[in-house]
Amino acid sequence: GQYPDGSEVVNELTYLALEAYENLNTPDPKLSIRFTPRTPARLTRRVADLIRRGYNSFVLMNDVPAVEALVQRGKTLEDARFYLPIGCYEPTVEGKEVGCTMNITVNLAKGVELALNDGLDPLSGQQVGPHTGDPRHFTTFEQVFDAYTQQMDALLARTLGLMRAHEATWPQVNPSPLIAATIDDCLARGRDIGQGGAHYNSVGCVGAGLANAGDALLAVKEAVFEEGRLEMGELLDALAGNYEGQEATRQYLLNRVPKWGNGHPQADRMARRVADYYCDTIHTFENGRGGGCQAALFTLTVQWTFGQLTGALPDGRKAHEPLAPGVGAAHGQDKQGVTALLESVTQLDFTRTPNGAVLDVMLHPSAVRGPEGLDAFVSLIQTFFARGGYACQFNV
Repeated sequence: GQYPDGSEVVNELTYLALEAYENLNTPDPKLSIRFTPRTPARLTRRVADLIRRGYNSFVLMNDVPAVEALVQRGKTLEDARFYLPIGCYEPTVEGKEVGCTMNITVNLAKGVELALNDGLDPLSGQQVGPHTGDPRHFTTFEQVFDAYTQQMDALLARTLGLMRAHEATWPQVNPSPLIAATIDDCLARGRDIGQGGAHYNSVGCVGAGLANAGDALLAVKEAVFEEGRLEMGELLDALAGNYEGQEATRQYLLNRVPKWGNGHPQADRMARRVADYYCDTIHTFENGRGGGCQAALFTLTVQWTFGQLTGALPDGRKAHEPLAPGVGAAHGQDKQGVTALLESVTQLDFTRTPNGAVLDVMLHPSAVRGPEGLDAFVSLIQTFFARGGYACQFNV
């Protein structure tokens, strides 16, 4: 990482910590490695070598978009450089910010399901979203995307109201004078952390299932409106029946329509359109402590819990199946290799995710074996960061 003046933090203690981690051979705690354009190659090779040998409880973060994202949300450059990753990969300014980095987690794919059902949740039978029209009468894809954003707008507005209501009770339910006493601004203002006493008072809004949302919308666009392979009614019937008796249709949607994570321009544009909409919308919100809301794109365990609550989607995914992890491809859909995956993911503008984002990468041991394998692994990490990637985690 770096100090507030921009100078490099890496020193011999860095390498001693890595040596201790290797000797302990423990998966917990996770280690965060912040990379800058000045990070020594020695550090990159040391971390890559540990990961490929199974010491892989690392998150690798790119300071270039991370710092710029914080600056765009009102932090000074000096404060932004002195961030710490809270939990996993959510930057928070040390000593000055109360981040609440996962107060909101939303399902980006659920908006597609609601848009295709006029706001009705087919799994619960409840009208959880606004009426945005019967999609059987839509004549253009833009009507579908407009319905999607309306559904997400309503979901986000309702969630924001709940978050503000819960924040209002924080000082009474969980006063935190000890933490407040460690923050200069809380002392100067005489206010607890739950009362907005810190210099920066943000709330993280995590968007999950980016690949599923983008792939599902592209499937509707291509299969219904561009190729005319399916009538909208046929697609909706297949989804309502969870593709029972419609396996040929499902296989077409699953394997013939381009998917995020393969360097395909149309899939990449759709995923970025969803991500840009989401981040721009979140950044119009103010939380209950007088601070801003900050967008993030990752999943943790909600890829499973949200998946269980999401019906069949036009990307070929069946009801209740997991959503895609982080900003990566849907499960099994990154078929063109890791370089194509990185090409897609780095189409996103990660200066719009000040609350963090992460790509999970799976590599076969043969890909990183020996001196040449280590060189390739280091190049992969460096390329991801050079192209503006935010954070990555590896399993070999």
